[in-house]
Amino acid sequence: QGTEFKDQGFNFKGQNIKSWRVYPSCNCNINYGNNPLTGAARWKRLLGKTVTTCKSLVGTRQGKDGGKIMYAALGSNGRCHTYLDYYPDATEMHKDVISGHWFGDTYLT
Repeated sequence: QGTEFKDQGFNFKGQNIKSWRVYPSCNCNINYGNNPLTGAARWKRLLGKTVTTCKSLVGTRQGKDGGKIMYAALGSNGRCHTYLDYYPDATEMHKDVISGHWFGDTYLT
């Protein structure tokens, strides 16, 4: 279980997030950005990230082709894997070792 924050007015990179959940570190490597039916992913890897900077990307339009990041996972060596989708019923594993992952819930923007 993660920690849920509601209506706190958090602001990441100019995007107001009404509600979000954060999983600061996890033992599972499930890739919630991959479509469980097709295996497709709208994915972009960003390098040189920390826990704080990777987490702060959720809700921004820094994803693939300028899309809004719905799910981010911090992998080894500062690799932040960002996805335009979040699939809570996903089962496919990340190919990287994940130390933290975050998804956006409800957005004001």
